[in-house]
Amino acid sequence: MQKQIFLTAAQVRERYGRVSRMWIYRRMEDSAFPTPVRFARLRYWRASDLEAWDTAALAKCVPASEYRPTPRRAARSPGRFGAPEDWKRGLVPAREDIRAFVNSHNAPPNARKSVRQRGV
Repeated sequence: MQKQIFLTAAQVRERYGRVSRMWIYRRMEDSAFPTPVRFARLRYWRASDLEAWDTAALAKCVPASEYRPTPRRAARSPGRFGAPEDWKRGLVPAREDIRAFVNSHNAPPNARKSVRQRGV
């Protein structure tokens, strides 16, 4: 009879690169990640189950020679205050123009004032 090896949650997290507990729970929901075995209040994972999940996950991977990235989407429109490239070149609207635009939209009278200006 072969002994089964059980790993604690901390060991499982370390095995997959110091991932969080939430990462483990998300894998259990999204994929066929093995569920833990409970001894009293502690959770343990069978090492054999984790190795089986690893091999199944590797089988789904696309080899680097066959990988084709998805085409990039079209460039975004410049928008109201210019494109980010314009900002990098220093072609930015004046700060007053931006404030005037923001303040011109319908808003309650005190919504755009800071706490200090409201006298609170």
